[in-house]
Amino acid sequence: PRSMIMVRHAERVDVTFGQQWLQYSFDRDGTYHRKNLNMPVGVPVRKGGSDGFVKDSPITALGVYQAQLTGEAMREHCQSMTYIYASPALRCVQTAHAILQGARVDSPSIRVEPGLFEWLAWCQNYLPSWMPPADLAAAGLRVDMDYKPILSLSQLDLKEKVGDYYKRSQRVVDDILKQTPPGSLVVLVGHAGTLDACTRQLIGEEPRTSAQLTKIVQKVPYCGVSYAVEDSASSGGSWQIACPPFPPLTHAPNPRFDWRTLRSS
Repeated sequence: PRSMIMVRHAERVDVTFGQQWLQYSFDRDGTYHRKNLNMPVGVPVRKGGSDGFVKDSPITALGVYQAQLTGEAMREHCQSMTYIYASPALRCVQTAHAILQGARVDSPSIRVEPGLFEWLAWCQNYLPSWMPPADLAAAGLRVDMDYKPILSLSQLDLKEKVGDYYKRSQRVVDDILKQTPPGSLVVLVGHAGTLDACTRQLIGEEPRTSAQLTKIVQKVPYCGVSYAVEDSASSGGSWQIACPPFPPLTHAPNPRFDWRTLRSS
């Protein structure tokens, strides 16, 4: 039977350090400086400079490790992945890349799919300025340059309702499954809502309300995983949510330490 693993992106820089990370990590010339060991060693060069990161944050150093651990778990507990898709958000593409590193596989490459982006009502009236696949590849990310997206950027509607978000997600999943042969494992790297939006209608349930979705996403940690399996005994190709084939990832918070504390009386 076919199976799908949905993964939320890894820890993001802007949530960990706040939006002010841009002000203290980039100098007047636009050069990036790593101000904390959990910040990325380097960041991709963007045509719009550091402003491009305002709504499109990279992941942290620990985020890379979270994703690599997830990839290692896939290598140990799962069959080889047939396809890996990612939301166009930088944090998702970087997470997918680190998963492939952890899985230690040469293929597949990441299929960047705009239709996997989160509910557009959370975008505050405008889409992020995502890096095009060519720029992602130039930054060293393993992107499939031959992939033709199911949905284009122009098809994303900022006015979509929560039901539209579920329909969009299901359309993407349906199209992915149409080109997925029996026995395949597909990995979708997206957002907290991806775990539910890409499986809810697949298992025959109705889309959730906005309040229900909000409660769900608040419970999904970085690199949280959901797992869906096709029922091989069913002639209709029914699916069910199942226990993921590997353990979850849990760790404690680690706040910033100010060495000046030791100078206090």
